[in-house]
Amino acid sequence: DIHVAVMAILQAPWVHAPVLCRNPEAVAKAFKAQLVEEKPRSLADGRSNESYPIYVSLVENVVAILREAGPDDAGEIAGARKAGAATAGVVSACATVMARLSLIFGDEAVVAFARSGGLDSNVLQNLLGDRNPEAMLGSSLLVVSQLARTATSKSQIEKFLQAGIMPLVPPLLRHPTSSGVRARACNLLGNLCRHSDEAYPSIRELRILPPLIDLCDDDDRSTRKFACFAIGNAGFHGDYLYDDLRPAVRTLVRLLRDEEDRTVANAAGALGNLVRNSGELVPEMLACGAVEALLGIIKRSDSTTT
Repeated sequence: DIHVAVMAILQAPWVHAPVLCRNPEAVAKAFKAQLVEEKPRSLADGRSNESYPIYVSLVENVVAILREAGPDDAGEIAGARKAGAATAGVVSACATVMARLSLIFGDEAVVAFARSGGLDSNVLQNLLGDRNPEAMLGSSLLVVSQLARTATSKSQIEKFLQAGIMPLVPPLLRHPTSSGVRARACNLLGNLCRHSDEAYPSIRELRILPPLIDLCDDDDRSTRKFACFAIGNAGFHGDYLYDDLRPAVRTLVRLLRDEEDRTVANAAGALGNLVRNSGELVPEMLACGAVEALLGIIKRSDSTTT
């Protein structure tokens, strides 16, 4: 109950939405100052070591709660049948608080999350279980995707893979009710492939590309945009997945006429990546009219600037 109360306070509108206050700038400044105020880190023998921001301590406690929650707690969050309402509420609140810290402190917060054990397999399963409430999944995907974006080396991506993140992705791509979850799952996959090809074998093994390609036709514009982003990164580092990506060519060419400019840009970039490492997909490109469609973008751009 104490955990629930603390998390509720941290999620309160007056903390995270200072526009509701008479002096919003002062409230926001004071809140952030409190969280970055440094305090000594206690050692086992009671002595103090280096100082660190208070918000890091908060992140550490959030991760500790998520690590201690059992698999049943995550799987039963939606109905709270086995875990109990308090446990379910705490786990869900942890995801929300962590997402808001990542918005306030950016990469520093998600790096602290990783250093505190955020890539523990139990943490990821608790955060990204497809039976979790939509709002919780949205918060969780925001944090994990931001962390994946900061993982610039193969060894860092390998930690995600070792934690078992890839099998968690397909159910989120197929989420039946939330376009926001589907869009953020696409963004997560794109960020996992942003800096290396470490995830490529898992993508093939788990047959992640078919549902991803299907999302290029999603009714939601953000989902289409991030699906193109993920497909582009799946072809950026090598031609390992080119054959699996063959069905995406026609869809990407069609999306060059999408109403959303960012989707058009991502589709064009993805097509470029699919011929970047070999000519395997060139025949499909030509057959689908990719050259003409790309030239059409240039002509439309010229007509709007003259």
